[in-house]
Amino acid sequence: MERYPIAKIIFDRRKNSSNTKEGTVELEIYFQRKRKWISTGIKILPKHWHPQKKVINRPDFQDLNLKIDHIENTVLNFIRKLMIENKPFTWSCFESMLENEKNENSFIEFVTERVKNRNDIVESTRKNHLKFLNALLDFNKIRNFHDLTKPNIFRYDEWLHGRKKYTQATIASYHKYMKIYVNEAIRKELIQFNPYDGIKIDRGKSSIRKFLTQEEISILEGTHLATASLDKVKDLFMFQCYTGLAYADLSKFDFNQVIVRNGKYVVHDVRKKTGEEFYIILLPKAIEILKKYDYKLPIITNQQYNLRLKIVADAAGLDKRLTSHMGRHTYATMCLNSGVKVEVLADMMGHADIKTTQIYAKLVNSTVENAYDILEERDSILQIINMVSDILKIIKLLLYHQKI
Repeated sequence: MERYPIAKIIFDRRKNSSNTKEGTVELEIYFQRKRKWISTGIKILPKHWHPQKKVINRPDFQDLNLKIDHIENTVLNFIRKLMIENKPFTWSCFESMLENEKNENSFIEFVTERVKNRNDIVESTRKNHLKFLNALLDFNKIRNFHDLTKPNIFRYDEWLHGRKKYTQATIASYHKYMKIYVNEAIRKELIQFNPYDGIKIDRGKSSIRKFLTQEEISILEGTHLATASLDKVKDLFMFQCYTGLAYADLSKFDFNQVIVRNGKYVVHDVRKKTGEEFYIILLPKAIEILKKYDYKLPIITNQQYNLRLKIVADAAGLDKRLTSHMGRHTYATMCLNSGVKVEVLADMMGHADIKTTQIYAKLVNSTVENAYDILEERDSILQIINMVSDILKIIKLLLYHQKI
């Protein structure tokens, strides 16, 4: 009686494939009149299969054959090890090996563990990484390290584009997170090749930063609200408009840490989200708000804050949806409109990349362009008025000559 099984790669064992229907590539294990099949996860048309060469006549044939070889070699190496150690083959020990191999080679498990235990990211960033992980789980075609192939990256990208809830910016960020863990796997020698080599992902256009104009700020400041709690929400938002603090940094603001220098109140802190330093000077209106609350801001949860900002906007008659981050955008555009240089604003905002700050500069440029459009319109109106005036003069002159 044989002590060890025979393993071989087979194609379309159920004979279901046709010229237009794909068949499955599997690894067959035969031992003591019992067979077991292990799926490679690869489906191809009959014209793309060769009994000796395996996958042929496809642009991704090398990637697919590497995946097939990996699965086949894993099983053959296990059988050889048993032979060398003179140990018998059993289906139970084979199943255990497959389970261990699955865990050791699981890219999903690797990413899950890393996201869970990383201490170099803040919780908001961790939540974004978890969203990426959930999308990868839903895709369900990249589970193990040997699934990290260029064709699968393209399939993943197509799958993401097929989901209406994902914008191009979100899709690009999911690829960015994937690359982080792919590069970690390469450093740990869990994979040898980077499937993203030669693949360029469109980053998409950044969403337009929404902000309040000076007129809208004045309207909001002069709005009387029905309750003290809503008044506090308005004051928190106005404080953001005059400091540029994001909600996370607003919630940890401590006036005791403010430095007085040359009669000015200087805030030198580190952004909670990125760990980047920022420097701002508290403007008089920001100081007024602090005095109102004895220099301790009445912080509420971000969810409640944004919820009540909608009520504040309605009470003020604003047609813009107020959010906690809009205060930060308003501060940035006010600074640029007042002549603050982009490089200086980047330090004030705590931006890790000046390209982020330049997005606000584009907004200011648009404001300037709109102002010129208004001037051009006025200029056109003046030209028409002057033209009409000249015509009236000619008519008067003609009438005068007719009377003579």
